[in-house]
Amino acid sequence: PFIFGLLMSFRSATLANYRTASWTGLNNYIRLFNNRFFWNSAFFTIKFAISAVFIELLLGTGLALFYFLVQFPFKRILFIGMILPMMIAPIFYGVSLKLALNSLYGSIPWLLNHIGLNIDFFSTPAASFWTLVGIDTWQWTSFVFLLVYGGLQSVPNETIEAATVDGVNRWQMIWNILIPQTLSILGVAVVLRAIDAFKIFGIIYVITGGGPGVATRSASLQTWYYMFGQFDLGMAAAYTIVFAIFVYLASLIFVRKLMR
Repeated sequence: PFIFGLLMSFRSATLANYRTASWTGLNNYIRLFNNRFFWNSAFFTIKFAISAVFIELLLGTGLALFYFLVQFPFKRILFIGMILPMMIAPIFYGVSLKLALNSLYGSIPWLLNHIGLNIDFFSTPAASFWTLVGIDTWQWTSFVFLLVYGGLQSVPNETIEAATVDGVNRWQMIWNILIPQTLSILGVAVVLRAIDAFKIFGIIYVITGGGPGVATRSASLQTWYYMFGQFDLGMAAAYTIVFAIFVYLASLIFVRKLMR
């Protein structure tokens, strides 16, 4: 698929003529970089990935530390509830939340209205953006939680017991022992979630369709529009190659810094 996409990115290919499309060199890439929808979707995707991954990392790590350090009733039952959102299919998850957040008949705006809060989750580009970030956070914080919690389980009990005997308080144990011991796991969590966030498609397609206007159109969704909206296989292939290279290089730089 990658080689096919690379070849198509240098041809004036459409869905109708991709077998006989003529060679156009870098024309598709020139058109792509001069297209405002490309830049809009690229900036949106980068901003979305950074925001979502940062929030998920904070919440997932915080919940993992809480579960690791604090004993409370029904811990196993709540653990199962924590990972349930991650198991739901994105399309089903998106349709359910689209109905629940609808300003006309959604259950969540209805409940908020009863406590004096009139919120339209999709009325402006900013509202739509943060609503999508919140939806992604709700579903994928559990993934970060699982990775970090698993990493905390590997911390030697002797280390924790020695710190406790030395009079280390809980905050000191977190910052000086637990976080450093799980730093590599945190790095893996960031890379995996960032890669997934960069290619987000289903949730946005179902909930906002890229709107209002094109304000929430991600890179994957913009590629879909090039392909199935304009039937421009060459542009879609060029965008795919450009963004694949960007994600690869960003991941490579982050992993190299992490391994130092």
